[in-house]
Amino acid sequence: MAKGGKQPGAGRPKGIPNKDRREFLSLIHKIGKPSELIGKLRELAHGIKCTKTIPGAEGLKVVYDKPPDPYAITYMLDQAYGKAKQPMEIEATGTTWEALFGIEGNGREVKK
Repeated sequence: MAKGGKQPGAGRPKGIPNKDRREFLSLIHKIGKPSELIGKLRELAHGIKCTKTIPGAEGLKVVYDKPPDPYAITYMLDQAYGKAKQPMEIEATGTTWEALFGIEGNGREVKK
């Protein structure tokens, strides 16, 4: 038996989304293709004019600007199609694991 009493290979295979994640991804894919979502992102980045009818005010309509908000669609793109890889630079400082975290390089705590 493997660690934790589970059989090797038991459970959901790695990379296969669970039911909630599958439903979420399905919803995102129904909203639009990546090119359509990017077009909507461009619209939101510039802002949108909206019209709202005020109830009980004899059909009075108010036009207002929706401020740019690219974050919602960016989030959906990241979730549905994966987040773009971000370059990262790391500088060596000459500091040891023990000095940084109080642990050895193998993850065990250093007893003092």
